[in-house]
Amino acid sequence: MAAEKIQLAIQGEKPVFEWTHCDQSGNPVPCEIWLVRLPSENELLIRGSIIDITERKKTEAEILKSKMQFQNLVENIPGVYWVTNLETYETLYISPSYETIWGLTCEGLYRNPADFINAVHPDDKPYLVEAHKNIAKTKKANTSFRIIRLMEI
Repeated sequence: MAAEKIQLAIQGEKPVFEWTHCDQSGNPVPCEIWLVRLPSENELLIRGSIIDITERKKTEAEILKSKMQFQNLVENIPGVYWVTNLETYETLYISPSYETIWGLTCEGLYRNPADFINAVHPDDKPYLVEAHKNIAKTKKANTSFRIIRLMEI
């Protein structure tokens, strides 16, 4: 792998890659390596920068663990949990229980963030509109509304 990256640097590219280096005691140290060909008329010069990324790798592992715990939690709660980008109204995440409780597909909500409105009781839609205005101003919402589900018999 390193030989391929060196060849890329010789060709004028600036490869960046991860590598495991062993310290003086033989312990593995995760590193990020940057290679750059230096201008020279007479010699082939490649500069390599090696950065110890041990802390970054630990942080990435902690974030992944936290994300998995969070996902396990929201995918197993008896309610619906969803995350929306308040600027674009794009649905970023919806828990699988949405389909069971709302009777609508998660895919539909990802495609059209307003899809859930179709299941809101008509008398409650004005409250939802008001909550939407408050979200735009305060970035917070505290509202309740009923949903209508057509049950198959």
